[in-house]
Amino acid sequence: MRAWPILAALVLTACGVKQDDYPVRFAEAYCEWAVVEQCVDSAVLEFNGWTDMDTCVPSFGGRYEAQVSGCVYDKKAAGKCLKEMKKHPCGDGETLPESCELAYICQNDSGM
Repeated sequence: MRAWPILAALVLTACGVKQDDYPVRFAEAYCEWAVVEQCVDSAVLEFNGWTDMDTCVPSFGGRYEAQVSGCVYDKKAAGKCLKEMKKHPCGDGETLPESCELAYICQNDSGM
């Protein structure tokens, strides 16, 4: 019976991420990749004033939330994005996993 709560948590996680939680979780994942892993050019980080997680997350997260306001949210793509961001390599320039582009679909663009 101990496996049931773990199995239930896995099933719920597989369904995706709540829309209210996603912008902050994505900002944290992006800033971890950009700042901590140093996958974004230092000039870009300096321009944005992103020296660490404390400066990156609120700045990037606020911009991201404003950009996707009114867009259609896909919780499965969002969940996949967060999972893929943990393994996303540096060296692809600043290209993010395709699932991150699909987390929000906006009328004029892909959401990012």
